[in-house]
Amino acid sequence: MTDARGHVLREQTPGVPGNRVAWVDVARGLGILLVVYGHALRATYHSDTATGWPRLHDTVLYSFHMPLFFVLSGLFLWPSLAKGAAPFARGKLVTIVWPYLLWSLIEGGLQLVLAGTVNTPMSVRDLLLIPVRPLDQFWFLYALFVCQIIALAVYPRRFVLVAVAMAGFVATWPLGVDSIWFESFSGLPYVIAGVFSAATLRDLTRQSLPVRVGWLGLSWSIFVALFMLWGPADAWHAPVLSFALGASGCLGTILLASLIGGAPGRGLAALGSASMAIYVMHVIFAAAARVVLKRLGVPLESLTMLGSVCLVGVAVPYVAWRISTMLGLSVALGLGDGLRKPELLVTPATVTVQA
Repeated sequence: MTDARGHVLREQTPGVPGNRVAWVDVARGLGILLVVYGHALRATYHSDTATGWPRLHDTVLYSFHMPLFFVLSGLFLWPSLAKGAAPFARGKLVTIVWPYLLWSLIEGGLQLVLAGTVNTPMSVRDLLLIPVRPLDQFWFLYALFVCQIIALAVYPRRFVLVAVAMAGFVATWPLGVDSIWFESFSGLPYVIAGVFSAATLRDLTRQSLPVRVGWLGLSWSIFVALFMLWGPADAWHAPVLSFALGASGCLGTILLASLIGGAPGRGLAALGSASMAIYVMHVIFAAAARVVLKRLGVPLESLTMLGSVCLVGVAVPYVAWRISTMLGLSVALGLGDGLRKPELLVTPATVTVQA
């Protein structure tokens, strides 16, 4: 499929159901692997207080792996909004709000029942506050929904969205990094980056291999240079540096995704298609694996524990997603929209395409 100028808008991912933008699914697959690894690392090595390589891995990952998902969501935001406010809002209620509420209650309820075996204590009050205070990893779904609703309110004025993002960041900065509103407005610039860069990234990922490898090396060189010169940065203390780190890491990951083909590419794309299911379920199964392995005598701070927890955290949710999809239950179970319709990567100003 091409636009009026002959640009390819959609690529097929061989072996992945549906006709989808290949590198986007691969990038999602890479991103969700990093999410599972990051959470497993923190649970295994307590990387908030750890030193050495666990601490380094933690700070590097959290510089860009969640911004990546905000950027990827922004790539398709304007075409989705062009379908109309009502369909857009209904879609987000089904694909973001419902998974957020359902799996927050499931995971929070399990933490409440199994209070003696989990790392994060839970209370009934915490469950009741889910509509205004996200639990654990579910902050991302909450923040993403806030970003989507803000975009809906200002569509189609992209530059107004930029102004709202800047004003919102300033207004929520005093609330601190633990505020979901500050986290939402910290993620919004990456959503905007996806909106504005959709056509550029589409064209860049279609360039020749040497060109993409060159941009890949440049983006990661910038990331490493920023990280080594100024160290890890968070949006609260150093917003510009934080965004630069996140943006360069996101670009590097997207370019890497465009270079991965064959069986690895198909595998990552399959994980990318199941990224919602893995995201909402991985903590539950990873925690269960950690408890079982610990009781079997596997040392907590060991590579065996880390690798096993990561494997279970990815594989079990993926299998659950595949089964729910075959049964037509993935949406009802809040595991994503199953074998989704084709996605179109188009310029925000040109949302009407022809086959």
